[in-house]
Amino acid sequence: MNITYEDVCRYTHSINGASPLWCMGSSVIARVGDDILCTVPQGGFGVLPMSDRHIELYRKRPGQPFELLWREDRFTREPAPVVVYDDKTIVMTANPAIKRFKEGEGEKTSPSEPLIYTFDITKEKFEPEITKPLWDDPGYLFYEHSYRNHCIDRSTGELLLTWQYVKDNEGAHCYSLRNKNGEWIRSGKLEYPKRACYQNLALKNNSAHIFGVSDVIEPVLEWKEYKQEITGKKWDYDFRNLYYIYSNDIYRDGLSDAMIIDSREETCGYMFNLDICVDDSGQCHMLYKSKSIWHEFIRDKFFPDVDFDAALHYCKIKDGKIIEQKIIDKETELTDRKNVDTNYEAAFHEGKDGRIQILMNKNNSNGTGKYTDGWYLLDSDMNAKRLDIGAEPGAFHSAKSRLGNMDKDHIDILMREKDMIKYIGIEL
Repeated sequence: MNITYEDVCRYTHSINGASPLWCMGSSVIARVGDDILCTVPQGGFGVLPMSDRHIELYRKRPGQPFELLWREDRFTREPAPVVVYDDKTIVMTANPAIKRFKEGEGEKTSPSEPLIYTFDITKEKFEPEITKPLWDDPGYLFYEHSYRNHCIDRSTGELLLTWQYVKDNEGAHCYSLRNKNGEWIRSGKLEYPKRACYQNLALKNNSAHIFGVSDVIEPVLEWKEYKQEITGKKWDYDFRNLYYIYSNDIYRDGLSDAMIIDSREETCGYMFNLDICVDDSGQCHMLYKSKSIWHEFIRDKFFPDVDFDAALHYCKIKDGKIIEQKIIDKETELTDRKNVDTNYEAAFHEGKDGRIQILMNKNNSNGTGKYTDGWYLLDSDMNAKRLDIGAEPGAFHSAKSRLGNMDKDHIDILMREKDMIKYIGIEL
């Protein structure tokens, strides 16, 4: 197993609240043949937040450093996720501000335009074909917070995407499905009990799978008032319900109602979805992380008898029914009664033998879990191999099969390390 670790580019920070890896659920890195491509939302152009970044596209060829291929001339807030359409084409979503800003200008809230950029990486002139998704309601308004995600079925060329819209001052998500001929053939709303964001999306053999997390201002008035008293903030977005929407045949059936996979609602806890993968039998595999209680001051006042913990979870579901649900690793509080600061990050990788592997990392452990801090590759039986990557454990994106990446001999990873965007390549 060979591992490489190198720079992509220097990254200029912004105060707009969106990091270079902020499009959780999708990915900003892809592999097309032997080429690695990634996007970076670059700042430092003298434009005021929120939409203050240009999207940059980088490529790495074998034995070469990363090179800048293309830069979007319009400004946006969020990263730009990519999928692989075929052996020479990548598809990127973007959400640029409609207004063209000059240096020193900017808007706190920017009306934006959902766009699809298609790149043929074999062409000498590297310019995209730009198209627009088709929505079921022309009254949707789009702004700089798109929380968008997408996926592709390489076997059919079908593209599914979700986007946050605003209507009647409320944010919600819509979806649109494009077939292999480039025709937008189905669209609608995603119906959740509460607003959900950061969806993990997958398409396979006409089946569709959407795995999202609730993302709302604290709904429990007593907790909300106490949070404001302690923190001084009038808003606090909470993640503690995991929702799953599916269709065995999205052409014939449309999408199901949302079901709850797991929740930490009762203890004001925390949950976050990490990844999904659909196997050839139609089973949907899920990864997510949790904390029993998110904030120490909430435990002290409302749940003094509940222990802190942090865990990484696996779930398997078929036809809307949970088949298996287990904890991969868990840390619990020590006798000092302090909060557990352990964090997990994880993603699926389809191995050479067709079995599903899990790439995970863990940091800030207190010694109560199965694994120590570091990177691991788990096989389908949850046997773990420690990886000597060299990078500190933390948030990462990877080139996934549900995003059109077919190479099973490599795991390609993008991370941020201070002000550098870093690439990690694992040759299996």
